[in-house]
Amino acid sequence: MAYVSALPQPAPGHTRVFRGQTKDYDTMSPTGLRGGNEPGHRTFNVFTQQLASHLHDQAGSVESDLESWVIWTRAIAQHYGSGSRFLDVTKSLDVAMWFATHEARDVQVKALFGQPGPLDPVHDMPADLRGTAFDLMKSGHGYVYALDVPDWNATGPLKHGDLIDLAEAPKIFAASRRMQVQQACLVYADHSTNQGDVKSFCATDPIPVAVPITGHTLPPTTRDLFPGPAEDDWYRRLLSIPQVHCLDPDGKGLRLAQAIPTRIYIDQQTRRQTEERLIVLDPPLLWPEISRELKKDSTWLPGAFKPDGATPLLLELPIFAMTPPVDSGQWNYEVAISDLPAEVKADDVDTSRPVAVSLDKVFVEFSPLELVKWDEVETARVELVFWRGVYFERSDDDGFTLWLVNQTFPTGQLRVSGPFKYRYDRASRELVFRVADEWVASGPFLKNLVVVLTIIREFSEKPIACPFPTLSCEGLRVYVVRVQKQTAGLVRVRAPRSDEYVCLLTHPKRAAPFDASSNDAGQVVIRANEEWSKLPLRDIQRALPIAP
Repeated sequence: MAYVSALPQPAPGHTRVFRGQTKDYDTMSPTGLRGGNEPGHRTFNVFTQQLASHLHDQAGSVESDLESWVIWTRAIAQHYGSGSRFLDVTKSLDVAMWFATHEARDVQVKALFGQPGPLDPVHDMPADLRGTAFDLMKSGHGYVYALDVPDWNATGPLKHGDLIDLAEAPKIFAASRRMQVQQACLVYADHSTNQGDVKSFCATDPIPVAVPITGHTLPPTTRDLFPGPAEDDWYRRLLSIPQVHCLDPDGKGLRLAQAIPTRIYIDQQTRRQTEERLIVLDPPLLWPEISRELKKDSTWLPGAFKPDGATPLLLELPIFAMTPPVDSGQWNYEVAISDLPAEVKADDVDTSRPVAVSLDKVFVEFSPLELVKWDEVETARVELVFWRGVYFERSDDDGFTLWLVNQTFPTGQLRVSGPFKYRYDRASRELVFRVADEWVASGPFLKNLVVVLTIIREFSEKPIACPFPTLSCEGLRVYVVRVQKQTAGLVRVRAPRSDEYVCLLTHPKRAAPFDASSNDAGQVVIRANEEWSKLPLRDIQRALPIAP
């Protein structure tokens, strides 16, 4: 475009980038600053960081500055997820013109969800596939913006308007095919400066681009700028995460949905590639399958495994990744076993009334987001073995029994192992594990136990301290601790194609899944004379906002 070529060159230390929009708005700010992030955007970022760390270790990479990777994971969120606090721009005028002349629309098509590989009309489950499609404008015009923005030095703190060239990202991120073909960059928007508006960096007024375009060739199809999962490794990795069950929009039943909000682009050329990666675990829900097998006296179930009367709890989001390792010294076991509510009220979908459910015996089904390497079933032809669920039962003597259910994917084989017996030893202030007739320190599945205890404590009706700190400074013995008080809700709903009910963990105040990292009940700062794991419960209780 001759007009752009005639513009004065950017000042030293600045780079000219472009952005295309179908409309000219008063301001130019990222989705993340406009309140447009979808529920789950934080989970998307956490999962992406875990996945990137796994890829880093797998490749034996020497790039060790993992802290700076937070910025690059935001780039993945901007291009594949629910948006970020960065504005996406491009070094290509052609790409900007394409976005200026193509309108995005939400679409919903019927699709088949099932096991990895070719579609199977017999066994796959029909469901709605929601995504985005682009159409060339029939008439009128869009706008191209030329922005001259300062280059980020890749080491110091980001300033308003700084340009992040994604081609310079670590290999794991720069390998994104979508970001490559779009010649993508990000502009940092600081909300404290003009509320994040970066329009002041425009080198000229918005440039109208009329449709049809003459004398200029744009990328011909959506696929050219949004390659399918067969070509784009990051897109494939995110699509390969199995679907989860969540509440229908009307709150009356369960439906399948993406575990994290990945943008799906509907294009006839890549639709089949996309559908083949819309995975549903077999069985889709674990508790109804276990119940059916118990009624059949299936021989693969241990004879002593009797979860009758257990409350089935279903998690959409991960919790293992949100909690510290058991060998980190960050768990206080006296806190973990204290103040465990015996029951909680669940909102019953059928009756629209609360119903009491027991927390003394629970069957927890974990989120598929606990695992990051789902796509390796396709790329490396490997089988994955993962913990699908755990049955927990407690006794009156500070004792706990666990049964673990693991599954092999993609074969679907289930295996129940246990019982694993623990109790809290008040002399050593440790959770001890029973081996034959002896109790020994630690145990093989201690993390599973403390995670379940933490979940149960989320339903406390009084403020209690989380068993591990959110932040800690061991040298100064200062701990920032999340308060647990009704920080989770329950919705009791009938499982699809079953007479069994499951209880979905939800946010207590809004239509969203339970998030183990939320601070809805606040947090407290505790200064102590001992390390956190040995700090007496009574000292922790004194720091709470209201005495228990």
